[in-house]
Amino acid sequence: MNTVQNTPVIYEAEDIIVGGGLKQLTAAIKLSKQDRKVLIITGGTYLLEELCNTNMVISPDTGPEEEGILQEVLPEQVRDPEPDGKRWLLHPDRLKINAERVCEQYGIQLLYNSKVVDTVKQKEKRYVRIAGKFGICLIGYKNMASFPVSEDVKKKNRYCVHIMNAPEKIEENKIIIPGETESYEVTLHAGSYNKHHKILQISCEESGYPCKEAYLLQCRQRCLEAVHYLKKHRKEFGRLQLGRFAPDGYYGPYDYRQEYRMGLEAAECILHPGRQQEDINVKLYPEEEGRAKASDPEGIELFSCNDMLDCRNYPQITVEIPGMKVRGEFDVIVAGGGTAGAMAALHAARNGLKTLLLEMNKDLGGTGTVGGVSTYWFGKRYRDVQEIDEEIQKIYDRLSLIRNPGIWNAHDDWNPGIKGMVLAKLCRAAGVVMEYDSQVFGVMKDRASGRIKGVAAVIKEEAVCCYAKYIVDATGDGDIASFAGAAFRYGSERDHITYWASLAQYTSPDGYRNNFSSMLIVSDPFDYTRFICTARLRGDQTFDHGTYVSPRESRHIRGRYEISLKDILEFRTYKDGIYTCFSNYDPKGKLSADMVYAGVLPPQVSIQIPLGALLPVDRNNRLIPGIIVAGKAISCTHNAFPSIRMQPDLVHQGTVIGYILAKAIEANTDIHLLGSTEIKEMIRNYTGDPLSLPCRTMKQEEAVRTISAEDRTHWVDLDFTEEVLQEGRSLRIMTAPSEEIRPLLEQRYADLVNRVKDKDRTGIGLLERLAGYLLWHGSGLGLKLHVKSIMEELKQAEGLPERTGPTKCVQLLPDHGVMPELVYRINLLAWSDSECVLEPFPLILERLKGLERDYININKGIYHYIEAFSYVAERTGRPEFIPLLLQLCEFKEFCEIMKPQLKAELLTERLSILLLSLYRALARCGERKGYEGLVQLLLAESLPIAASAGRELEALTGVSFGLDDRSWREYVNALEDPVKIQAISKKIW
Repeated sequence: MNTVQNTPVIYEAEDIIVGGGLKQLTAAIKLSKQDRKVLIITGGTYLLEELCNTNMVISPDTGPEEEGILQEVLPEQVRDPEPDGKRWLLHPDRLKINAERVCEQYGIQLLYNSKVVDTVKQKEKRYVRIAGKFGICLIGYKNMASFPVSEDVKKKNRYCVHIMNAPEKIEENKIIIPGETESYEVTLHAGSYNKHHKILQISCEESGYPCKEAYLLQCRQRCLEAVHYLKKHRKEFGRLQLGRFAPDGYYGPYDYRQEYRMGLEAAECILHPGRQQEDINVKLYPEEEGRAKASDPEGIELFSCNDMLDCRNYPQITVEIPGMKVRGEFDVIVAGGGTAGAMAALHAARNGLKTLLLEMNKDLGGTGTVGGVSTYWFGKRYRDVQEIDEEIQKIYDRLSLIRNPGIWNAHDDWNPGIKGMVLAKLCRAAGVVMEYDSQVFGVMKDRASGRIKGVAAVIKEEAVCCYAKYIVDATGDGDIASFAGAAFRYGSERDHITYWASLAQYTSPDGYRNNFSSMLIVSDPFDYTRFICTARLRGDQTFDHGTYVSPRESRHIRGRYEISLKDILEFRTYKDGIYTCFSNYDPKGKLSADMVYAGVLPPQVSIQIPLGALLPVDRNNRLIPGIIVAGKAISCTHNAFPSIRMQPDLVHQGTVIGYILAKAIEANTDIHLLGSTEIKEMIRNYTGDPLSLPCRTMKQEEAVRTISAEDRTHWVDLDFTEEVLQEGRSLRIMTAPSEEIRPLLEQRYADLVNRVKDKDRTGIGLLERLAGYLLWHGSGLGLKLHVKSIMEELKQAEGLPERTGPTKCVQLLPDHGVMPELVYRINLLAWSDSECVLEPFPLILERLKGLERDYININKGIYHYIEAFSYVAERTGRPEFIPLLLQLCEFKEFCEIMKPQLKAELLTERLSILLLSLYRALARCGERKGYEGLVQLLLAESLPIAASAGRELEALTGVSFGLDDRSWREYVNALEDPVKIQAISKKIW
């Protein structure tokens, strides 16, 4: 739907509180205690923003002694006493978790990462219009209150950074630092992590800087100067290490009691209309007010499509488009200043383009900075990556900071704040206009040509439109292209299952724990909020969580070309190839590639990416002009994605995009009309990327003739620095067209079968290998031998055979597709329609029933033994699987996964995916209870699970009721017996 023309009403509240600070939370709690339906809307990703957004986790006196709401918000468990006993230190993670717990306790609905645009009134009903990654939505309300920042505190004057390895006792906590241009004072406060953790607070007046971005850059620069000074001139600080920078500065001194009283008074103003509010600065919205005139330039239309909201079946109304000021005209607008976006903006500006960079956070770098993943993993290191790494190293050298050793080189690890500073400094030097705290929510489309001419955004609380010759969608999730109506796939081919996302877990003020472990739908505001609140409950002994949701995978915007796993394995190159990636096969989450289920795990190789994968098309495959997609949302399949998402490669991608955009605009042409040969040569000269890959040399005949029982099918054990430069035999055979290679395989098997003796283990092993290849390509010639070997191994084992191969880098299953070797052979039975494929499954089921089902142990592979039932069943469609599948569904762990108390457990979502596969298989085999199970999953708290169940129901029935479980239940009850069998036949790459 275009949410501008038909705007969904996603919630109805009695009272809306705008903002997530202490006064807002206090007002919300007081209102909810009067049994009112309260909603908090905030652009952030946590509550108590003024405390947690600044690293200012110090209460200014002896702590809260008042009873009531303040005691609930700041209870003892979020406070640690300062060593001198005079003040209380607030623990950031416990503070945030407690605030969300209190909201849940009182039934206060939270809505994170949402910006208020304006208020509208229709048919005596009031709505607030909000914007975010979801586009535009409406929320109905009776009363709404915000707290405009008063002029005297609008400009910040203090800024903080965590420092570690500081002396336990400091004689003087106020120190004068002689800066480059002027001296300034720093104050050292005790930190709440340990006795050597301190918070370094600097003085810096925002009023002296032209914009917020320049101010924050100077604050961070002063922090580095202070650390340098302390290490150099104060012996006791010689081992000092830099922690994380605060996202923002603040105006001090901060009086939390005054904030608390303002919240109470605001609630009184709502509860008692007409009450005087002289002592507080609160804005109430009893009527529609202050709206700018709707802007609709001639020939230009605001678009903000979001098809994912359709599944919620929200009511929709038509309202005027929001009023927006024109922010300016540029050569290029880059939406998103993350790994790729910052580099696209930098190199566009360096090559002469007037560039606007819109970033939702208050720092550049995305996943590598605010996302917490401050370590490289694989990737090519061309000149663009080297430049950033060397600039970071200069700061490390100057401050004598210790850098963690890397796998590939000395630059693999970095301090997130330093990297964000480097990117911001380089962009400013190149002339990039940067706007932090910006949320794009739509595109400006030319009605006649369909060209995207600009974007609509909320920038620092004001709705604006900005125009440009080209838009770079570097949102990471394809937001801009999606708003423009581009076709896309969210996650996997069959469902909405993605690789895991993360809310960074900080084990200390300078430490990070990798925790990509769950999923979300980024374009659904409530699921976005659910993910944050649930993720914050994960992680033992966590000092804090991050401020930015970092999805490993979300949308894949369909382009003029879609990269598949098969393309990667065949070392495919393209006429319009523009950059090179390098990675191991790293699917953190559930993949769907049939080749992996058959036991061939791809190697670490270089991959070429064509320009066509970055140019979005609509549902009719028509190019959407004016947009190029950057970052990880490019056109590829779910199973190709794990190899093309590494940070160095996306840094390089951004560079190439900025550079070729400059060439296209200079030539006054569209980017896809540039000469491929000339552009490739320019990219080689500019970045050092050779844009070449190894050639396929092995012919099918040679591959079949030289098949060995020892053919390598896994590359999990390779050294990280090793690159596979030749196509393996198993890859050549598995990727070959079945109609071409099947006769060759059948002939080889027939020639060999009569010559192999019973005790010839080498010969039997070769026959078994051939039987597996034959099954993959649709031949049952070796099926009996294949089943026989499976049964022999099962009978010889006490329980279920475990994996004996390497599990390097493998996390909690189903990550990486790493399974017990026997499971791969069982999965190959999916490609035969013979009744004998059923033979192993009753025995496996009995073993599963008798085992303590340990889903944590990777080698045991219990997850994949269960999944093999659904995998084979839904591809064969054999009804004989139904009683087996039904028994699996009755396992205790599947009956409990919908319990709310288990929502934060890492296994909950994984087991939900497994149960989804069992229900799908039942439905595909013609069992009504499979449909009923899918309907039940529509109620799952995790939207990716619920939406996946809905998508499967739509695929099975051809009708759509979204997530309306009642309508689906009525439909399923009315299905006539026998329910149709609908087996899966197409392979997924």
